[in-house]
Amino acid sequence: MRTMYDSVNPARIPRDAEIVAGYVNGPYAWSDTDWALFPNAVHVGIAVRASYNGGQVLDVEMGDARPEEAVGWVEMRRAVGIDPTVYCSSSWWTTVARAFNAAGVLAPHYWIAHYDLNPTVPDGAIAKQYANTPHYDLSSVHDFWPGIDTPRAMIPTKEGNEMQGYRGSGMIVVPCNGLRQFFCAVPGHATGEHADGHLYFVGDTPANTNDPKYLGDMAVHFDADRPGPVPLPAGVRAVTFAFTSTVDFTAWCA
Repeated sequence: MRTMYDSVNPARIPRDAEIVAGYVNGPYAWSDTDWALFPNAVHVGIAVRASYNGGQVLDVEMGDARPEEAVGWVEMRRAVGIDPTVYCSSSWWTTVARAFNAAGVLAPHYWIAHYDLNPTVPDGAIAKQYANTPHYDLSSVHDFWPGIDTPRAMIPTKEGNEMQGYRGSGMIVVPCNGLRQFFCAVPGHATGEHADGHLYFVGDTPANTNDPKYLGDMAVHFDADRPGPVPLPAGVRAVTFAFTSTVDFTAWCA
């Protein structure tokens, strides 16, 4: 079990925190400088609005997202390759879970808040926020949090051609030849380095044309702890990655 810190003022969190959670939008959104205070920590991004396509966690509480909005946000995040989590109080947990059941949507992971000073994570949850202090909140977190922690052993061998991307903005084409997952390796664990942009899925060129078959596109975010996979449609022969990156990276299909 691990201890996670979150705060509206990141400067108040101990610099040696193992995991830190901060806001990715809203009035208390953390800046790149704020995240950089914790270069050795696992970073957890919290969205406060269900319309915002970002973060790994949706904050469901009074003044932020509503329980019934969590379903749409979870589906939106899954569509871009994120394995999402919903944060809510223990008193709202049943309401949120019922919204997913009613919609027929697979439930997300749950980070539950109950300030009883007991760090035990309840069954069915991945984390529990158990203490609220003047400087930060404290949560206990399981040793592996899907969607946040990516064990390197789970990243497949690079079956396809590995392509090099560079710091700045640009475009690379990654051959797939029918492989069904896309990965992007960004160096720098928990440093905030990232590669963002769009994947454009390309199939075989139709007969008697010069234009490749367009199979859709997807907005993506990659960092050292979240290299993928991004599921690819059937029949993809190449993926065009239009990116803006803070660091050199590599991409491949498997």
